[in-house]
Amino acid sequence: MPSAGAAHEADQVRIAALFAPYRITANRLRLAAPEVLFLPCPPVHRGEEVSADAMEAACCRVYEAKNYLLHAQNALLLSLLA
Repeated sequence: MPSAGAAHEADQVRIAALFAPYRITANRLRLAAPEVLFLPCPPVHRGEEVSADAMEAACCRVYEAKNYLLHAQNALLLSLLA
């Protein structure tokens, strides 16, 4: 019987293969309109769901996406505390 760690690793490999066709790459971003902005939703894993070259693309606004998320989280906290 495989160990729990080996089963977990096998699941990770299987899941990565299932989602590979949906991975954002710099090549896919080049197919988009010239004015496109790519806002990856944190937590984003460089080299996994978004390739490293996509994270370096000129249209990628990863820090702005984090900033937007912070404002949304603050609004939610204010709403919950009111």
